[in-house]
Amino acid sequence: MINLMSYCINPNCPNPADPSNASSTVCVHCDSQLLLQKRYRVKKQLGEGGFGKTYLVEDALATTGGKSGRLKVLKVLLKNIPVAVKLFQREAKVLSQLQNPGIPRVEGECFKFRPAYSIEPLYCLVMEFIEGCDLHSWLKSRGNPPRPISQKIAIAWLHQLIDILSVLHNNPAQQCFHRDIKPANIMRRPNGQLVLIDFGAVREVTPTLLVKAGAGQALTGICSPGYAPPEQIEGKSLPQSDFFALGRTMVHLLTGKHPLSLSVDVYTGQLLWRSHAPAITEPFADFIDDLMAPLPGKRPPNTHAIKQRLEAIEQGLIIQPCDPTIETIGSQTEIFPKKRQKQIVYPLSVAVTLLLGFIGFRWGTSQIAIAYHERGITHQIANELYLAQVDFQRALTLKPNYPEAQFHLGRNYELLGDMKQARAAYEKAKQEKLPEAYSNLARLDILEGNYSKAIPLLEEGVKLTQSTIIKYALLKNLGWAYLGQKRYSQAKTYLQQAINLNKEKASAYCLLAQVWEAEGKPSNALAYWESCRRHASRTHMDEKHWLKLAQKRLGK
Repeated sequence: MINLMSYCINPNCPNPADPSNASSTVCVHCDSQLLLQKRYRVKKQLGEGGFGKTYLVEDALATTGGKSGRLKVLKVLLKNIPVAVKLFQREAKVLSQLQNPGIPRVEGECFKFRPAYSIEPLYCLVMEFIEGCDLHSWLKSRGNPPRPISQKIAIAWLHQLIDILSVLHNNPAQQCFHRDIKPANIMRRPNGQLVLIDFGAVREVTPTLLVKAGAGQALTGICSPGYAPPEQIEGKSLPQSDFFALGRTMVHLLTGKHPLSLSVDVYTGQLLWRSHAPAITEPFADFIDDLMAPLPGKRPPNTHAIKQRLEAIEQGLIIQPCDPTIETIGSQTEIFPKKRQKQIVYPLSVAVTLLLGFIGFRWGTSQIAIAYHERGITHQIANELYLAQVDFQRALTLKPNYPEAQFHLGRNYELLGDMKQARAAYEKAKQEKLPEAYSNLARLDILEGNYSKAIPLLEEGVKLTQSTIIKYALLKNLGWAYLGQKRYSQAKTYLQQAINLNKEKASAYCLLAQVWEAEGKPSNALAYWESCRRHASRTHMDEKHWLKLAQKRLGK
């Protein structure tokens, strides 16, 4: 039964919970509106965080037959900081795109509310009210110390949470990841349905983000101590970061202990939790450890792989896809501890044959190749180049006509400094008309001074793509090639076109500055050197050299 209270959300109100506001539309203390958007009446405060508060609200438009309106949750951003506003708006955008019982629904877009006599507005978002309690509170209610959950419940909950993450990670409108999974952000409805909440830290997965992470650039740093993986603490989170947090969440629920209260192996970085959950089987414990692997490339590549692993554990199979050297799959009537298992290292062809024999009818060679390719990219981003090479080669063994795998294999060889092998892999990807292969192949020609060979390659690549990111690289390299030929007018044209596509990337600015200098106009180059210095990465293969030039020019 909801009381008749009307709560004022003005942060400066001296008495926001005054009962005198119950039947009023304006606060008796600060003159702020109490009926938000002419429909939402705030009933009480539910919680408070670093940047905002959450309230229970009643929707007046949902009132029927004299009965109280439907209850909803109002999130209010109290600090009008650009980064916080961006995250808040992103949460509203993402939640509006996702339709799943495990994800809260939102009421339209976020809106602004301006308290009386205030200059800055408050950003507000109305969401579905989830009945039940969060898993952190639920666990605390199970005694002191808390009684942990069983493996059976853990697997059932993992299935639900992976289904939710699959919707989030594979959203066709915009792939995202959560970045703040923990028991307090998982609600349990009365019917047992889990709901993932607090999407304020959600991040969109874009090629630019992956490039930044691969180049060591920091992203917006958001983390919950004990649950966030090492790369997220350093501001370089990835979709696999959600899997680490999910594993730590399961450890908390399976042991009844917060991850920060458990010891860590100083040599491997692994959390030492198994002795606190003696009823857990070894294969399931291995799976949880794989989710929490310190390096993202050692974790499962995607939600599909996690589902496959969970199903295998339920069926008594042993599948360890995160091990880069062992492909061991077999059935058993009893699940033996790892120390008693006899692991067999198979040649690649035998391992693939066994893999297909057991799950090929469900997955197929093409899907397995895609999984290897995705895991290879993860290794590459983590700078685990030799592991990445193994995965790309495995993908090509299963699917020889796989241009994306050929391209990333070429990229891997280039990072390893083997330009001959890189060129060979790029050539194979080019034969399949992959536009990015034209760009990287032409770049190798440019570095060798073979500009006349690079230009037609790049012109053909531009015709093959509609991708802004790939077209930027092609146009930038065209400008670079024309600079090498001292055809400065054409160079400026293509470099400016690249800048128009992406004003946040450094390479075209750095090259255009060099064009102006080559024309004998160093004063015209200064603005471009400044943009070059502002956006360049110290780890980018080309930009790190141009950055030194920019610093030298601007220093003078």
